[in-house]
Amino acid sequence: MWTVRLKGAAEAFGATVEVLGEAPQTTPDFDIAIIDLAVPDFVAAIPLLKEGGGKVVGRSGHKEKELIQAGMTAGCDFIASNGALAKNLKATLSRVP
Repeated sequence: MWTVRLKGAAEAFGATVEVLGEAPQTTPDFDIAIIDLAVPDFVAAIPLLKEGGGKVVGRSGHKEKELIQAGMTAGCDFIASNGALAKNLKATLSRVP
């Protein structure tokens, strides 16, 4: 559900979106990757994702403290709640350092 909503929101402001069904095994080329922190394979892939030079945004429920901490520890550039991303993706992503 969240993937479809995020993809639609990103495409609405002209972003090109690729949805990955599994964590990448090689360094992908991207500007911003939004990953679901509830999927351990994606959290484990954060260092690989960062090698490509893009920004990694972790997403989770706003009350999921353990997932948020896992994303921070793994190296996410920014953590956002599912709701913030779905309601106003462009504004939320503009806060990514």
